[in-house]
Amino acid sequence: MKYIDLPGTKNPISRLIFGTAINTMISGNNADCILDAAFDNGINTFDTARVYGMSERVLGNRIRSRNIRDKVNIITKGCHHNNNGKRVTPRDLFSDVEASLNELGTDYIDLYLLHRDDESKPVSDIIESLNELQIQGKILTFGASNWTHTRIAEANDYAKKHNLNGFSVSSPCFSAAKRVFDPWGGSVDISGDENKPARDMYIENNMPVIAYSSLARGFLSGKFKSDGSKGFKDVF
Repeated sequence: MKYIDLPGTKNPISRLIFGTAINTMISGNNADCILDAAFDNGINTFDTARVYGMSERVLGNRIRSRNIRDKVNIITKGCHHNNNGKRVTPRDLFSDVEASLNELGTDYIDLYLLHRDDESKPVSDIIESLNELQIQGKILTFGASNWTHTRIAEANDYAKKHNLNGFSVSSPCFSAAKRVFDPWGGSVDISGDENKPARDMYIENNMPVIAYSSLARGFLSGKFKSDGSKGFKDVF
């Protein structure tokens, strides 16, 4: 397994990250075998979110039972929109962080990501709130998921001008396949030639990218056959 260093975290980040948005964990069922297999094969970083059902609790329970909290990195995400509207506010952020800490059974989150953006809101409030949570020790470092590269640049410019920490990582969709629709709603994709400016920004700023759906939600993983025995309805 290869690893990279991310400023602020206690452990290097494995280049392969285990995503917990799987039915077993979402429904709250035992996932010890697969979590153990991932960790025992060198994956020390696990990605979850407030909107992944019971996944945070299942992950936290296994980490505690194996007594490996100091050996793993927990990524979780918050401020996802819901039926009541967009939720990218300091109030939603503090509420989601506390809920995640409680579900995970830990007193800190290694990497916290904002799951969605609300471009009608100024970046200042959210950056200042993230820095406050960092000072409190509740999150070690933070980044954005599904924020455009221009909003990330705006947020980091604000942080730099006010002597604050900015986003250290971005997590967009970055796939080997070109998607024809957005199966999640509100996601940001940096795949394809048309999104080269976004990729260039990350390269120029040496910002790590945690890509999701790199194999098109499993469509390119080898489990789907070209004879049509598995259709798109089974993928999406």
